[in-house]
Amino acid sequence: HLRRFWKDRNEFQLPDTSDDTVKTVVKYLHCGLFPTREKIDIQLLDVASALQLRNLVIYVEQSLTWDLDPSNVVSIAKYSHSRGPNLLVWSCAQYIKLHLHRIIKWDEEWKNFDFEYYEILCNEMSDGLYPCLLPKFLTTPRS
Repeated sequence: HLRRFWKDRNEFQLPDTSDDTVKTVVKYLHCGLFPTREKIDIQLLDVASALQLRNLVIYVEQSLTWDLDPSNVVSIAKYSHSRGPNLLVWSCAQYIKLHLHRIIKWDEEWKNFDFEYYEILCNEMSDGLYPCLLPKFLTTPRS
């Protein structure tokens, strides 16, 4: 699976030993030459997570702070809540807080976002220094 994922993906060829494979993936994550795209690469997160690479947090945090318009930021929040690490949920919350005007355009993602995830994001975004910027209907408790 790992080799299929990397085939024709970039100049870094995966070696045979697992230690060298991890080093190669880390090198790729550090190079900053991620494929230009609107969506953050969840498949790469899966590979990095399987290899227990903490660099995947760096990858997503950097992606969320660059001037990108990731159309799957809500999916990233769901992914990170269900599979970890939780720092990615925090990163998504920060992105949504700063770029809500981008997020609300993606109606389908919001419609498919379970309420429990809204609550998680609201908790992540409710720091006293950074008031929650989610729409009011999302932060009002259901009766």
